[in-house]
Amino acid sequence: MIKVLEASPIVDRALELFLIGARRHFLLHLDSSALVTSGRVERFLAALATQCFLNEFIFYEDADEAQHLFWLEGRIRHLLEVGGTISETWVLILAAYRPLLSFAWADALERRDWSKCLSSVIETQIKSPRMDKAFTTKISRLTQSFDRVSGDVHNI
Repeated sequence: MIKVLEASPIVDRALELFLIGARRHFLLHLDSSALVTSGRVERFLAALATQCFLNEFIFYEDADEAQHLFWLEGRIRHLLEVGGTISETWVLILAAYRPLLSFAWADALERRDWSKCLSSVIETQIKSPRMDKAFTTKISRLTQSFDRVSGDVHNI
């Protein structure tokens, strides 16, 4: 299942509902002793974060999740600012909801040493999109487009 999650967007509704529920469970229990993490759990969370990135974070989230995400992002940001220890599980859970590159602190996250699981998510969500963006400036245009939509797409 891990390989499937990392390869392409899921189109099976039952699996999608399972992933939404699992993501919510991990987020709402991240400060609980009930959230026991192991290598297997972190591998699943990394695959889930990759799946969410591939499907452009289309999964539904409710107000309770949004509140927990706000707290989680603030906590990670603070720990990065003060050089504190950050739970990789926390970062993986956040990466299942938001692209890591969207945070102002993405550079600080990238500079730290992480496990293979989190490093792969950082590669997918921070390093690869940056490389893609750098390459787009080097690709010459075959034709010039003049409409607003083409301009908007070009500026992404």
